[in-house]
Formats: sequence, structure tokens, C-alpha cells
Amino acid sequence: MNTETIELEVDPETARRYREAETEEKARLRWLFSLWMKRPVDHERAAAELRDAMRETGRKARENGLTPEILEELLRED
Repeated sequence: MNTETIELEVDPETARRYREAETEEKARLRWLFSLWMKRPVDHERAAAELRDAMRETGRKARENGLTPEILEELLRED
């Protein structure tokens, strides 16, 4: 089987657990990742999920007191 090496950023705990995994477990993880990446992507569903997540984030921000004015000020600070 032809393979290529890629670089994938993960959190430190995930990296540690992968490094410490047995060779057979690493092979299973690589196989699962390959299968996951090859799955068909339903772009309409993904877009709908993103819109839902953005709406939920906005709702939570408003519930926590974030106003358009505060957001604008925060964005100017960076």
C-alpha cells in the first residue's frame, strides 16, 4: 500500500497517548483515520450544522451579556 506522511496538530494529551500506543494500536488508528477522511461529505448538512453552531454561539454570547458594541470593542483591541 502506498502511504504518505502528514502532519496533524492535536492537543498534548492526544499526542502523548498516540506516542505511547502499541504499534498495532497505531496501525488501527491510522486505518480508522483513513476511512474517516474518505467518507462522503454531505456539504448541505455540514453547512446547516455550521449555521446551527453559529446561531447557538451567538445565543449563548447574548445570554452572557455580549452586545454588538462590546464585540466591536474586543475586535478593535487585537
